[in-house]
Amino acid sequence: MVAKLTAKIDNAEAKRVIEACLREGYAQPGNRAITGKGSAHCEAARRMGCNDKTLLNRIRAGYVEVDWSVYVAPPAEPVATPPPPPTADERREIVTLRDQVRELQRALREADRNHVEEEQVRTQIMGLAAATPSPPDWLGERPSASSGVAGVPCCLWSDWHCGEVVSAAEVNGVNEFNFEIAERRIKTLVRSILDLCYSHMTGAEYPGAVINLGGDMISGALHPELAESDEDEIFPTILWTLDRIIAAINEMRRCFPRLHVVCVPGNHGRVFDRKPYNKHYVTRNADWLLYQLLERHFRPDAAVTFQTPISGEALYRVYGIRYMLVHGDDLGVRGGDGIIGAIGPIMRGEIKMRTSSAQIGRDYDVLCLGHWHQRLLLPRAIVNNSLKGYDEYARRSLRAVFTKPSQNLWFTHPKRGVTAHWEVFLDEHVDATEKAWLSV
Repeated sequence: MVAKLTAKIDNAEAKRVIEACLREGYAQPGNRAITGKGSAHCEAARRMGCNDKTLLNRIRAGYVEVDWSVYVAPPAEPVATPPPPPTADERREIVTLRDQVRELQRALREADRNHVEEEQVRTQIMGLAAATPSPPDWLGERPSASSGVAGVPCCLWSDWHCGEVVSAAEVNGVNEFNFEIAERRIKTLVRSILDLCYSHMTGAEYPGAVINLGGDMISGALHPELAESDEDEIFPTILWTLDRIIAAINEMRRCFPRLHVVCVPGNHGRVFDRKPYNKHYVTRNADWLLYQLLERHFRPDAAVTFQTPISGEALYRVYGIRYMLVHGDDLGVRGGDGIIGAIGPIMRGEIKMRTSSAQIGRDYDVLCLGHWHQRLLLPRAIVNNSLKGYDEYARRSLRAVFTKPSQNLWFTHPKRGVTAHWEVFLDEHVDATEKAWLSV
């Protein structure tokens, strides 16, 4: 700490300190530029706690007699030897590196621009945090050995296709779909999940639940026939679907202390683009808008958290199990066949997804996806069915296997990992005939 400045200066002490500074390379007054260290009297004044101007005046008046000859100049800076001119190979390498730097700068500017656009929408329009939050800590908190928890319920809600109309007559009466039926199925979905969690599981104590929103939540008029036959226009359908998802999450929140909602877009949400864009794919998607409105609605409730990555690939952990949520249309595969259906492309796509994710440090244990409108439990993947159910496209164009509308529910146990898979059927089973429980 510097002492308080004072005009009282001991002349002998000042002489001793100034000469010590001269020996250390501090210059005479007026020559500070020679060494760059500064003047000896200024450094001495700092050490003595007095005013440097007062000390200089006493030197000039002859009260402090300094032997300036004791000055020792600091060693001169070594003169750098200029490097030799680059060789022809080095010049070519320099040109290549400069090109790479320009390309990286361009990519960085593009990435920053995309980030700013998303950030502006979230902060200025939605009033949300600039970046989507990370998964909450409670997903990784292991309960005590005596708590007897059943694990964390994990739901996969995808391929609702709200707004689409399926005519019963055109699918031989095996299915029908419209707004009214969609609302009934959503209510059945939530009631069934809560019934399975609290009436059919032992030790029904849960730290929270995970809801995976896997995209294609609206029809989106993706194809011309959908634009002609959908029950309402795109934006009213978004608002209709928003209200039903809010009601579903509210009902889940009433029964679970915490909820983590993981969100990725689907291909039907690309309402502006008939052909998929790779740039800005997520922020040009109606599902993304739906998720932002959801997050804004639940912002006052800290127990409901959202994860909506701009990459469209959500990675999170539950008790150490690494889940990757995607919609499923971007696995880098196509097709299928009449024998194993979608299993072949999904398995190939999962391998490609696993390899590409591992290369950038985003390894996962279980891939969760929708898109294929059938429930499959594969070695490293959970594939979801749809809320919409069997439709004209599945019957006429795909000749796909008939499936009843359903969604997935499973549990992640702190010790046993992924357990207790349930297929949550969305239509009430109707059977007017009485049957014995066993017959031969």
